[in-house]
Amino acid sequence: MKKKVITGIVVLMATGLLAVAGNYLWSKFSGNEKPELPSLKDELSKIAAKYDIENNGFTIKGDINLFDGENPGAVKEKTSFYFSKKGNQFCSQLSYQQTLCNGKVVLQADTVNKILIVSTISTEALAAAQKSVMPFDKMFSEDTTSFRISGTVSETGKQRKVYFKNDYTPEVRSVSLFYDTLQYNVIKSEIEWWKDAGAVEENTKGNPVWITKINYEYLPFQDLNIDEKISRFVSIKDNKAEPALPYKDYKILVKL
Repeated sequence: MKKKVITGIVVLMATGLLAVAGNYLWSKFSGNEKPELPSLKDELSKIAAKYDIENNGFTIKGDINLFDGENPGAVKEKTSFYFSKKGNQFCSQLSYQQTLCNGKVVLQADTVNKILIVSTISTEALAAAQKSVMPFDKMFSEDTTSFRISGTVSETGKQRKVYFKNDYTPEVRSVSLFYDTLQYNVIKSEIEWWKDAGAVEENTKGNPVWITKINYEYLPFQDLNIDEKISRFVSIKDNKAEPALPYKDYKILVKL
């Protein structure tokens, strides 16, 4: 089952609209008008630039919670993740699956099914892996051909929220990113995915979406020592790989 994500539906009542209008007029005449918020595209560009980390060390961890849109109060699945990288080297962990890359070789370890996969990594695959730090990254890009988005920017205190949709990802109903306005660190994200990828219109019979809520925590970067970590699982020599002693009973797949 895919892990999917949401924002929420805000219903504006007539009284609420009148209150907003009243506050707007008061701010106009009192001289307390708030500065206009940046555009959605400008905000998404700044967030994208924040995670364009070709050379800088970067470490993040968090929790992923999956909800059924028809019962949003109950957690359906929960898991944690960890990601750290510098340059073309990275290590990541999603639940019981761990991935290590030294820029040339990738090791994938599944500690539940007891499988090790060792392979070389292509330039294209490495580039794709380096762009997958945040689960929402495919929703926007500085490439204008992928920037067919619509949405809003709102602010509460020192925290902003962007809510948007992308025409090129119709399977995603909406994305909300919550971030600080000083460093543009995303604090949490909420994404709604249609249960039926073909049902890209609202359904009055219910809320046919999966909701994923993700919290992020930023950690001080430490040296990755990827080669040493890989050697804990396998020894590699002459395009061959052998499992280390603690993993002798693991199935190993090698493509070097």
